[in-house]
Amino acid sequence: MIIIMVIGGILIGLGLLALAALRWGVDSRDPMDSPEWERRQAWFGGQRKRAA
Repeated sequence: MIIIMVIGGILIGLGLLALAALRWGVDSRDPMDSPEWERRQAWFGGQRKRAA
């Protein structure tokens, strides 16, 4: 009985993670000049220069 409850809890947790990914996940089909990618670029600090 305990094993069934644990497996059920894991399945519910995985289901919630899947729903979160669908809702807040990245859609890579957007073109690079879309407002979403511009927002992400600004959020993560823009273009970073590599050390030579």
